[in-house]
Amino acid sequence: MNLANTSGQTADEKAKSFSEMVRTYQERLYWHIRKMVLVHDDANDVLQNTFMKAWKGLDNFRGDSQISTWLYRIATNETLSFLSQKKARMMNSFEDVEELMLQNCHLYSQRVERFYPSQPASIFFLPRHFDPIQPNSSFWMLIHKP
Repeated sequence: MNLANTSGQTADEKAKSFSEMVRTYQERLYWHIRKMVLVHDDANDVLQNTFMKAWKGLDNFRGDSQISTWLYRIATNETLSFLSQKKARMMNSFEDVEELMLQNCHLYSQRVERFYPSQPASIFFLPRHFDPIQPNSSFWMLIHKP
């Protein structure tokens, strides 16, 4: 496997070297990524992105370091990017749900009161900073008034 200087290789030689590299490092990189991502499908997606970046950047690999060092750096950066994007999506999703629930809070109270007319209810939103165990969490509490 000679990937240090791919500029002199034919397209077939380059593809063959790259395929050998994938076979050699695929499992190791998968488990490196999986330690950070935890979900199998997500780890496979990040691994695929890692090899796509490696393929695109193959001509820029100078060979100053080992190929494994280069691949692990790409995999780590791809994993951190994935986790950052996933966190942003989750926060946006949570904020959307939170906003929707705040807008409809009185509707939930009215529904509960309709089913339990002798026990009026209120719904309270406890903000994220309320829970000392999980400081970034929020939850709703339904209280039936006697």
